[in-house]
Amino acid sequence: MNGAQHVAFDGDVKDSQESKLVKNKPQRLTAKSIGPSGSGHSQVAVDSPGSSTSLAPTSFPRIASETALNQVLSNPIPIRESADGSSGPSNFKANVDAPIDAPIDGPASGSQGRWEDSSIVFQSDIMNARVEMAKRFACSSASVLICGESGTGKELFAKLVHSHSKRHDKRFVQVNCAALSENLLESEFFGHIKGAYTGADQARVGRFEWANGGTILLDEVTEIPVRLQAKLLRVLEEGSFQRVGCNLDQRIDVRVIATTNRDLQEAVEDNSFREDLYHRLNVLQIEIPPLRARLEDLPALCDRFIRDCADESPNKVDSISHSALKKLAEFSWPGNVRQLKNIICRASLLAQSNVISPSEFEPFKIRTERLPDWLLELSLDDVERHLILANLNRFSGNKTRTAKHLGVTSRTLHTKIKSYQEDGLIEN
Repeated sequence: MNGAQHVAFDGDVKDSQESKLVKNKPQRLTAKSIGPSGSGHSQVAVDSPGSSTSLAPTSFPRIASETALNQVLSNPIPIRESADGSSGPSNFKANVDAPIDAPIDGPASGSQGRWEDSSIVFQSDIMNARVEMAKRFACSSASVLICGESGTGKELFAKLVHSHSKRHDKRFVQVNCAALSENLLESEFFGHIKGAYTGADQARVGRFEWANGGTILLDEVTEIPVRLQAKLLRVLEEGSFQRVGCNLDQRIDVRVIATTNRDLQEAVEDNSFREDLYHRLNVLQIEIPPLRARLEDLPALCDRFIRDCADESPNKVDSISHSALKKLAEFSWPGNVRQLKNIICRASLLAQSNVISPSEFEPFKIRTERLPDWLLELSLDDVERHLILANLNRFSGNKTRTAKHLGVTSRTLHTKIKSYQEDGLIEN
């Protein structure tokens, strides 16, 4: 990859299986093979440094995703053409004429042009839109904020942005902000000189300096203590910092990508995150959808993880049945793609044949979502309104507690209630 250097320091939490190579799959995204533009499903926001955009969780339509999954199971999966006009294999499809527990055919073996450090498996339009947005963002040097639940693949999108940028042949340094000691965090970020503090027996280069010329990923950026956020802001605004124990400014040229699974605007409101830093990070934003909103990606993801676990499977599992896929579609997936990978790998070990069936999922007791029929008749707006009003009643009208329970900001809740009052849906 043109000599790119990818650096992970001690304490970084990485999902090695999600970082492995995907071979010869039309749903695969690599640095050299990316599908066409999406169909307008993207919810990605582009903000100027001085703007303020709500980061309240997006309502992703699960019902629509289930419909899309049924279409995938009923039709051959279309091939996404790569940037050079080539296409992948055409035999990855569901055999609708086969018995319900018949295996789904997988792609033929082989390989294409690839970037071995990262791959994103997808088939859905909603993910394709995010991928295309990430490619466009790569052309800029502005900061990128990647939001999404745990296990959705935020790190992979950060690598994608880096690989398509002009810095692709420079270092990509990952920092897990939640795994670093708060007492030594400043030294970890900016380095220190010899004798800067007790135990500093030699000078040390910090991670920002190590990433000079390349990209630094601040994973779970909300875990950075407030006292250090001001110094991080200076790096973003001025491109300079001081090593611990030194008064000399160090100049650097680093692109910053930050990820979070929290509502950053809510963190600003409760004073755990600086508003000015929020705006500096939130120049470009990508929100990664949860797995429950992209169920049509289940066949491709399962095939990927089955191949990853093939060597450890006693019965050489190489496929998954239709009924097993439909069972997976009922799960709520709080751990998203990472949880799916773990489930498929364990099922591969328990499978009694070379095909994963629903019985392999029984020991896991995964939480499922079975919605009542009356709820399925409502629109998303109706469901949202009923949920808000029910929780307001539950918390005796306390808007702060209601907003916290629903995972939205107080400002968002206030706006919703005001619109209901204006529409005459509730009394003032």
